[in-house]
Amino acid sequence: MEIMELVAFFRQLGLALAGASSLWGLVYAIKSLKNIGEKREVYERFAKILFFASMVASLVAISAWFIIADVAGAHEGITLIPTSTELTRARALTNPLFVIWVLGLFIANLIFSKKKTSRGLIVFFSAQLALVLTIISIPAWTGMFGARQLFFTAHGFHSIMTLGTVLTLDILFYGVRHKPSIARFLAPIFPTLSKVIWVGLGIDFLSVGLIFPEALVLSDKFFFSQTVVGILILNGVFLSGPLTRKMIALFEIGKNLPPKLSTIATISGTISIISWTTITFVDFFKNLTLPYFALFGIYLTIIATSVCLYVLFEHKRVQKIRHV
Repeated sequence: MEIMELVAFFRQLGLALAGASSLWGLVYAIKSLKNIGEKREVYERFAKILFFASMVASLVAISAWFIIADVAGAHEGITLIPTSTELTRARALTNPLFVIWVLGLFIANLIFSKKKTSRGLIVFFSAQLALVLTIISIPAWTGMFGARQLFFTAHGFHSIMTLGTVLTLDILFYGVRHKPSIARFLAPIFPTLSKVIWVGLGIDFLSVGLIFPEALVLSDKFFFSQTVVGILILNGVFLSGPLTRKMIALFEIGKNLPPKLSTIATISGTISIISWTTITFVDFFKNLTLPYFALFGIYLTIIATSVCLYVLFEHKRVQKIRHV
């Protein structure tokens, strides 16, 4: 694995989260203006949380851009490597946008250092989303809009709807899951978020169809990626169905999630985050040659470790509350 491929992965991760947190931050900033009282305060709080998430993600993406080489990747095991000419063209288009982005973040930091208003956040999120969407949609530029370019474009911006949205949802959920008075305002958007993730996955499948014969490589990495996609689909059906309905019902009557349901939600959410991150990570390394079972073993180990760490953290949190 080459270091520049790792940097390219973090660039994609940063862009995906910056775009998604801007998208959903914009939604909550608008909802804040359309409501009064407690709803307005809570929605504005969500928007402010996503402002910070978007700023951090932006710094990750921009830092990667400063040191990045011409590296791009694909997902789900479908490999279509851009030519050096296509990468050079893309950088010529996006480099000025990164410079504008840096200046824009500097100005936004000065403006919002003292006070953040919903109207101001709407302007920030709108500008940030437009900029990130443009950058992430041009990982390579063929010079014309054919099947190859549409693949690169769709394969770029779908990460905002999938990986980025999953991360955004978890940032908000883990911050309010033990505060039912606030979580009840977040829960209603769960089904919408799930639909956006499904649409993003569908767009990616369609983009793969454009270049499938050209880029299909039946390797261990390919079969591993298909396995993870299958797990994502099954987990998504459960997460967006009975689990979400149960959480919404509890939050609406002001109750915390019981320990068992909280653990189930954590496992499901962990599978979602790690699966999307894994798919993105694996295919940024074109020379990755680990066998299928080694990849799958590492994948399961990361999920198990993450869940165990969460359970340990929750146990310590509960013990601390009991001793107060």
